This record gives sequence, C-alpha cells and structure tokens, in this order.
Amino acid sequence: MDDFTPGIKAYTPEMGDRKPSVRMEASLGHYGKHYFIDTPEELRGRGIEYRKTYTTNDLTKAGQYKVGWHSYQVTARAFEKLKATYSIGYAMHLD
Repeated sequence: MDDFTPGIKAYTPEMGDRKPSVRMEASLGHYGKHYFIDTPEELRGRGIEYRKTYTTNDLTKAGQYKVGWHSYQVTARAFEKLKATYSIGYAMHLD
C-alpha cells in the first residue's frame, strides 16, 4: 500500500520487513554528515547536490525500477526539510 504522508518510513530488511512504497529512498553517509537520496523527483536547494541519473548499467536486476531516478547527496539540515515534505523510505540494516 502506498503511504505518501511526509516523514521517514523505516524498515529492517533482515527482519523480514517489506520495503514501503515511496518515491524517495535515503541512506546515511558513512560518517553521518550527509545522506544519499534516490528519487524520480528533481530536487534543488541549499545543501542538495546532484550526483547522477541512473541508467540500466548502474543497477542490478532488482534495482532496475530506479532507471531514470536521480541520485543526490544532501546535508543533514536539507534532509530535515525534505522529510517534512516527502515520504522517504529508509532501510535500517542490522550489524
């Protein structure tokens, strides 16, 4: 079921959680200073840096649904503003 209310839609794949149906996916950068966002939306603004648009060769077979999606690197502050506006899927992986 689609849930497009603004905010973080966290899930844990290792616990069998299903990925939520959202139009924006996020992951935290290694040192926690920025996030990586994948979305079909075109984002602009302070703290948002365009990285690339995905092509077939960039993705695995399971990730082909992201062909044409854009990849961005955003600051923590920009991420706070995005989550107030968009529904964002966030995978929480176990160590």
